[in-house]
Amino acid sequence: MKTIITPTDFSAIAENAALYAADMAIAVNADLLLVHVVTIPLSIAEAPVPSDIFEVMTSEAVAEIKKLQEKLQVHTNDKLTITTHVVVDDLVDDLIDLASQKDTFAIVMGVKGAESKNNFWFGSNTISVMHKLNHPVITVPGDVSFKKIAKVGLACDLEDASLKLPVAYLERLHTEFNCELHILNVTKENEKVDSDILYESIALQNDLKKFHPQFHFLVNENIEVGVAEFVKRVPIDLLMVMPKEYGFFESLFHKSVSKEIMTHSKVPILSLHPVASSWSV
Repeated sequence: MKTIITPTDFSAIAENAALYAADMAIAVNADLLLVHVVTIPLSIAEAPVPSDIFEVMTSEAVAEIKKLQEKLQVHTNDKLTITTHVVVDDLVDDLIDLASQKDTFAIVMGVKGAESKNNFWFGSNTISVMHKLNHPVITVPGDVSFKKIAKVGLACDLEDASLKLPVAYLERLHTEFNCELHILNVTKENEKVDSDILYESIALQNDLKKFHPQFHFLVNENIEVGVAEFVKRVPIDLLMVMPKEYGFFESLFHKSVSKEIMTHSKVPILSLHPVASSWSV
């Protein structure tokens, strides 16, 4: 059975992501796995700690995750199989283990706003999960609810894109949602669209013809700003990126404009890895 995995820190942002994940699980006929990882607080990481501290933290987490499970069962009218997982571990390591053991449709995480003082989910944890997991990761802005995914945007630099795109996952999305695919390429003003780029766009058109892709070629001196403008102009329901493979997305996830996309555009971001990843249908 395919599964959607949702890590939670029991915040309102994480709860919203869990609601999004539950609704998506209903839509694609998947199970939902709620995950909480107990980690060592930074304030006590290098100091002696009581021997029972993790037992206490784990017990509290089990109680909290049960409350969330019950809330989601009510939200979905008991139509969804929801299981829970609480462990003392590293968040990324635990998600890697869990995702590899299941038919993981996606990992869904909440994203806090740029103004948040306790910015746990948007930051090193989110970036690490996106880069290290060979499974799709969806980051959901704090006030976004799930709706049918009718239009998907794919930000792509078109360099050997026909060889890198995870077509299997695109096919899975298309099968589940019958969605439109919009492919975005942003170039700087002085950069010419050379023959290789044109060739790749034609190759992609052929490889993805079942999706009837629409291509958008934008010019902007700042590629990240170009992506943000595209998201504002085209009413997509999901923005797909491949941060491990495409260099300019490395900066996309560390600049303020990326926080604007995630926290103000109302568009969840789906992070994918190229075809070399271990993910399969």
